[in-house]
Amino acid sequence: MKIVEPSVSLIWATEEPIFTIERIGRVCYKSEEKMTCECKDGKCPACRERAEKFVRGLVERDHTAMIEHVSASFHIITDRGVTHEFVRHRIPSFAQESTRYVRYKDKVIAFNEETVCKLYEDGLSMRKISEISNGIMTEWDVRNALIEGGVSIRSKNNHGKVIHDFMSVIDSPEKAWFLGMFAADGSMRDNGQSLSITQKDGWFIKQFVSDFIHPQVSGYKDGSCKQYTITSKELWEDLYRHGIRPRKSFEWSEEEVGSLWESVRDFRLDFMRGLLDGDGSLRFFEQKNQGKTESVNICWNGNKFLIGHIAGFLEKEFGNTCSVVKVHGCDDLWRISVCTPSRAKHLCEKMYSNFNWPYGHPEKTSRALRAIGRPIELRDCGVGRVQCIVPPFPVNCEEASWVWGEAMSQAEVLYGDMLDRGCTPQIARSVLPTCLKTELVVTTNAREWRHIMKLRTSKAAHPQIREVCEMIHKQLLVWAKPLFDDIEVYQ
Repeated sequence: MKIVEPSVSLIWATEEPIFTIERIGRVCYKSEEKMTCECKDGKCPACRERAEKFVRGLVERDHTAMIEHVSASFHIITDRGVTHEFVRHRIPSFAQESTRYVRYKDKVIAFNEETVCKLYEDGLSMRKISEISNGIMTEWDVRNALIEGGVSIRSKNNHGKVIHDFMSVIDSPEKAWFLGMFAADGSMRDNGQSLSITQKDGWFIKQFVSDFIHPQVSGYKDGSCKQYTITSKELWEDLYRHGIRPRKSFEWSEEEVGSLWESVRDFRLDFMRGLLDGDGSLRFFEQKNQGKTESVNICWNGNKFLIGHIAGFLEKEFGNTCSVVKVHGCDDLWRISVCTPSRAKHLCEKMYSNFNWPYGHPEKTSRALRAIGRPIELRDCGVGRVQCIVPPFPVNCEEASWVWGEAMSQAEVLYGDMLDRGCTPQIARSVLPTCLKTELVVTTNAREWRHIMKLRTSKAAHPQIREVCEMIHKQLLVWAKPLFDDIEVYQ
């Protein structure tokens, strides 16, 4: 999914519209003699002032039949939902990007050794490559092409090239965050190569793993949660070296936890954010009393030694003194909390300074960013061949952006799958979202542009079409200000 900003550009317009309108209008009133002037071209400042006055008079008297004689064309980039509203206007001429013929995925031109190797390394199985070759290659042919190309054959259910050394050194905020998430919700098998991480709403985990480690990771149901599994001996060994252990919840030693804490020396706040996303809680709220007291609770749960390190860090860096307490009913679970609103906001400003959407827990991240007044900045993710326009999410509903991102990512995958299985673009487009970026050229006369501007820049207009029409209105003012400066644009 690639995020695109809406835009508008004027591609054609009647030249000097106010003079054209004046000339035509004076034919109706038979007042052509008033257009005489000592200037040679009839477009001097005095002529322009006279023409503007005449045109404003037409607009004020609603004698707008005259302004139908000038027109303008705009090239609009927006989503298909907005264009559905645009094309309901009767008079304009429209030309729109076609989803029947435009293909939002690279087309495989020839099935040779190079192509097969690339598709396989992108995560397609030998069977799927054979299927999309439309009978050109059998699975055995694909296998032989991979061997000839020097590509290692993956084990069963292993789709895509694993970046085995991704966690060898914790040298980025994203790696530290993932290590914190894994310390909270991850598990290592004793076999020395299987790793998994479990979350209830784990699309953000899947997206992180597919972006950085494993392009085709899948989630499997694990009770009410989803478990994402990676098989990599090197990755397993790197996590072990950083201090992660099998059965870490019960057998983590002080030395092993110290090794883990040391490995994130330069990114401790990012590590703490990952740990919070996994086994913590974050809440800003008001007490239900007369004064509506502002309250907060940011809480980490985990191994006693790890929570102790976090407590010491918070005291040193933020002046937050608190006790490490045992969670009631749990022998191996300890807790630390930040409950002072000013310190909590300062902590969130620092802890979320390196946050990149969508690598964070939707609810916790949204609450933290809302508390410090920072908007969620959506970004490209996945393959990025399907381009989308971001809708205006409601206030206090920022976590909906993760739901939207997951839907766009899934739509992109399904669209590609349909094309790979032989569907034409006009059939595969049935799974594309309404917010798919599209391009529309609209040509109409000034009278109709006035009608569109009045209707689509009002308070009642849909916010996305209002955004586009505000951009059009600004350019219409440059083109013919007297025709459009009486229109009040809702802000």
